[in-house]
Amino acid sequence: MSTFLKTLKRVSSRKALQAEEDSTAILQRPLDAAGAEAAAVAMVFVTDDEVIVYEGYLEKHVTTQRDGESVHEWSQRYLKLTKTRLLFSFNEDAPVREDVALEDIDILSSLEEDSEKKTKPRAARSAVLSGLEWENGIRIYTEKYGRNLYLRAEDQEHCKAWIEVIAAQRDARTEQIARLRQKTLAQRLRPKVAYIVDS
Repeated sequence: MSTFLKTLKRVSSRKALQAEEDSTAILQRPLDAAGAEAAAVAMVFVTDDEVIVYEGYLEKHVTTQRDGESVHEWSQRYLKLTKTRLLFSFNEDAPVREDVALEDIDILSSLEEDSEKKTKPRAARSAVLSGLEWENGIRIYTEKYGRNLYLRAEDQEHCKAWIEVIAAQRDARTEQIARLRQKTLAQRLRPKVAYIVDS
């Protein structure tokens, strides 16, 4: 092996070791107030021009760890439905913690319908979750992520309203995406070029 390659190998080994030490030091260093706040806030970007179609409080099924055991419970969330996605936060003024694109929703149903069809979610049937109240529940399944999301409304009226409005927006969004895919490149670029020219 040439002297040049040996030197290069030593330098790259030292850099890798230094990078590892730096990352360990960063992990061990206590977070300052701004860093702790930034770490606590999930980074979901929300634009100012997103129109809120429907909003309100629902409960979300969550699993937490307590004393080494999984605890299943309902936790309150504030949901905002836009024309493109469903946004989750802890309250009306809190930052968005999670979002679900409407076009990714494959199954949207009430848990009551699921039980009538004998397709009640496995989670709802399990002994661990049998103590949870599943009335007025909503199931959202996204095949893209292989994930079930369970929500619960305060009563059957709110449950039906949420399902109807989400379904309507999802269908409109799916149609919009289908139309956009059918447009030619020129048709897609024309509004953008007109906007630039007008600016």
